[in-house]
Amino acid sequence: MEITHFDFNSLQATTTTLEHARHLSGVTWIDVYPQDEGRAQAIENSFGLVVDEQHFQDTKNTQHPPFYDVTPHYDMLIFQALIKSDPAMGSFRVESAPIVFFVNHRVLVSVHTTDNTHFHTPRSRWLKGATVRAPLSGLGLLCLLLIGLTDQYLGLRVLFAQHLEHWQRLLLTRSSYFNNWPALLKASNELR
Repeated sequence: MEITHFDFNSLQATTTTLEHARHLSGVTWIDVYPQDEGRAQAIENSFGLVVDEQHFQDTKNTQHPPFYDVTPHYDMLIFQALIKSDPAMGSFRVESAPIVFFVNHRVLVSVHTTDNTHFHTPRSRWLKGATVRAPLSGLGLLCLLLIGLTDQYLGLRVLFAQHLEHWQRLLLTRSSYFNNWPALLKASNELR
């Protein structure tokens, strides 16, 4: 579990502990990984954020589809984060895993369902002194993290374009007879 606090005045990030963060003004981001046992109780004790039992079970589902829910105490969002794209020419294989977010005015909790997702890049940038560009709130931090996750998907456009060109060249080359139809159909299905 990694705990990052964002100060309202300086807009700077620092690492902290749960016990210390609850006494600070600002927003606390708690980034939780599968191996972090007792996380729900520790967060509840520090911030009073009581997670509904069904929502807590959702954090353990590695196949959960995207989802959004609202409770009186927090909003919950499940986002499918990109974990792997196969760069082999002719293949469009992309894998994702859910990250579950719980957010209120004071705290953002991100729960990774696998060890294959992480937020090392934005966290290290903020800890090195980069100021937060969005409004300093749990929702503002969530927005910044979602922009980064979405950018990973947008980065696939170049790779997909290269793969499509590869298949077009194979199909349109006059000097060779194309007979790899099963691979073309597989690539077409993976693209969907």
